[in-house]
Amino acid sequence: MNAPQNGSPPAGINIDDILFVLFRHKWKIVIITLLAAAAAAGVYFYWPLPYRSDARLLIKYVVDSKNPAQMGSYSSKVTSPDDRGDTILNTELEVLGSFDLASAVANDVGPSKILAGVGGGSNQNDAAAVIRQGLSFDVPRRSSVIHMVFEHPDQSVVKPVLDSLIKQYYQKHMEIHRDFGEFNDFLKAQTTKLHENLVSTEEELRKAKTNAGVISIEDTKKIYSEEMARIQTAILQAAAELAERQAAATELAKLTHSEIPSLTNDVAATNEVTIPSDKLSEYKRLCNLLDKLSAREQDLLIQFTPENSWVKQIDEQISANEKKKEQLEDQYPGLIAKAPPKRYSASDPRSSSQAELNAELARVSGLTSKIRMLNMQLDEFKGAAARMYASEASITDLQRMYYLQETQYNYFSMSLEQSRIDQELAASRVSNISEIQNPTPPGRDRTKVRKATLGLLMGGLGLALGLAFLIEFYFDRSIKRPIEIETKLGLPLFLSIPRFSLRKGSLTNIGIPLLPEASEESKNGKSSVGQTSESAKSPGSPVPAGNGHAVAPLNSRYMLRPFCSALRDSLITFFEVNNLTHKPKLVAITGCSEGSGVSTIAAGLAASLSETGEGNVLLVNMDSDKGAVQQFYKGKLSCDLDDALVSEKREQALVQGNLYVADESHGDNLPVILPKRFKSLVPRLRASDYDYIIFDMPAVSQITPTQRLARFMDMVLMVVESEKTDRDQAKRVGSMLVDAKTNVGVILNKLRTNVPRRLQQTS
Repeated sequence: MNAPQNGSPPAGINIDDILFVLFRHKWKIVIITLLAAAAAAGVYFYWPLPYRSDARLLIKYVVDSKNPAQMGSYSSKVTSPDDRGDTILNTELEVLGSFDLASAVANDVGPSKILAGVGGGSNQNDAAAVIRQGLSFDVPRRSSVIHMVFEHPDQSVVKPVLDSLIKQYYQKHMEIHRDFGEFNDFLKAQTTKLHENLVSTEEELRKAKTNAGVISIEDTKKIYSEEMARIQTAILQAAAELAERQAAATELAKLTHSEIPSLTNDVAATNEVTIPSDKLSEYKRLCNLLDKLSAREQDLLIQFTPENSWVKQIDEQISANEKKKEQLEDQYPGLIAKAPPKRYSASDPRSSSQAELNAELARVSGLTSKIRMLNMQLDEFKGAAARMYASEASITDLQRMYYLQETQYNYFSMSLEQSRIDQELAASRVSNISEIQNPTPPGRDRTKVRKATLGLLMGGLGLALGLAFLIEFYFDRSIKRPIEIETKLGLPLFLSIPRFSLRKGSLTNIGIPLLPEASEESKNGKSSVGQTSESAKSPGSPVPAGNGHAVAPLNSRYMLRPFCSALRDSLITFFEVNNLTHKPKLVAITGCSEGSGVSTIAAGLAASLSETGEGNVLLVNMDSDKGAVQQFYKGKLSCDLDDALVSEKREQALVQGNLYVADESHGDNLPVILPKRFKSLVPRLRASDYDYIIFDMPAVSQITPTQRLARFMDMVLMVVESEKTDRDQAKRVGSMLVDAKTNVGVILNKLRTNVPRRLQQTS
């Protein structure tokens, strides 16, 4: 079974990872935390605490005297903290913390008194610096209260300094927000200047209106327009009536067969001059157009000034059409009184009389005089209107200037009066700031010490935990737990072997042999194969096998006995599941680095397989350091692999029962000789009568033949030493073995059980 090359890391950190880190680095965490606790205790008991006094000021609102550039209101600007609380309160905090204010306080209290508790001296700037260093301010959220605290080693200084600070702050606040000195002088000068300009402009405006003969431009325009319209209407009505009377008089004259001498005078001539029809139509059209333009002009003057381009355009049209109209009237005077002819019904001439004719002639004469008078009035109004329009621009400019100067004068006059009132009120008290807590008596505050102590404790614990997790997940790249074999390497885990303490034994032979001690006859070479000594009959002695040899059971006191048996069972199960029934089965055991326990595990696995008694087991040492050989009789066996494969010569390789040990290390020439030699040995290995051949291989690297020999094996077990084998190295070695097209399994050796068993969630 080939394992995948890469394994996906676990998503996130679970509780098992946290417990592992905590218990693995528990001593680091405990030591760092204890050091932090000691530092916190030192701070708590030996940190000198200064004396302190605190006070609270309520900023209800801020009154700013308006500067001359501000317009629109006649009172001072009042801003509450709720409108723009952050800006206002931060501004007041800047005033309280300014060096100028601290210097004024130092001068008030006395520099020598302030510096006496911090080394002495009499420099005012140094005293101001000490005051600024000891001051702290705080504004609670959603509050308009400034909480101020002053700390100093001398208890006789803290309260006087805070009292003086509040007093000096009041004065500074008044200087900043209500500076009445230069501001009042400016207001006075500006008010006087504006009053003089206003009087001068008013006189010029009066003269301009007098010259133009108007009181109000708009009212005069309205009057002129209404009067000229009324006169024109009256002229038209009189002209119509005159034509009617003239026609009636003519008819009466015909009936009475009399002449009308009054019609030959100048007035009659004025009304009887022959006027071409086109001129009459043109005249009427001009009259109607002028009426419309005049009405349009009046509408525009309601919204715009005479200087407006639209008004000027209408004026130009009116002037042009009036000139045309005047030219027609000069050429044909009868147009003034000419009205459209009216038709009258025929009357009986015999019913008319000479008296009626005379009456009609009198009415005609009266209407002629009326029309003449109306035309004279119309000319007068036109002349007055023309004079008014000529003066309108200058009058409008003067009025606009007058209104602007009047507004400015009223503003500065009211500002000057309000400034005088504010100055009188400010002289008595600062009404917008309330002292809701006077400076308290001096006392010590251990809040900072408690915070510093707690900060050191929590910081030490945080540093310890952070260091532990940093080492675990970033600096220490070794494999530590069984779960990392599959998640980090992507290889199947066959067995996990714990680390044993020296007082209980170790993974190597340190006094407890792998196999039981042989009898004296065996040690002296007197016992022969196939004989059963008396010692063999005793409990724990080798059990006779089918081939006449004694089966070699593992020493009952050997520490790895249960783990070797478990590895044997897992290996046999793997072969059965994968239907590997051929004999012998070649199993290689290798590692990622030297000293990972490969030889010990190889010897233990070989001894455990031989304990079943089902067939012969050959353990081949391919490590130049005699690794597996040292596990038996103190490494005195020296049978090579060629002799172990020959039945007549392998007796010297027999360790006990059906377990044989051979050496194929060849010293330093192993990487050069072994690959070629092993290729020729494979047919002989396959033809041997061994059930299992266990190879103790060197650690996998670029200069060892392990990777090249792995393809001949039925199973390769890679030993990973817990907490020493680098994860990337193990992944690289696993990939090299998988690339050799062989079955790869992992044995995690020397595993530390850091987490207590009752807290373990995963293996």
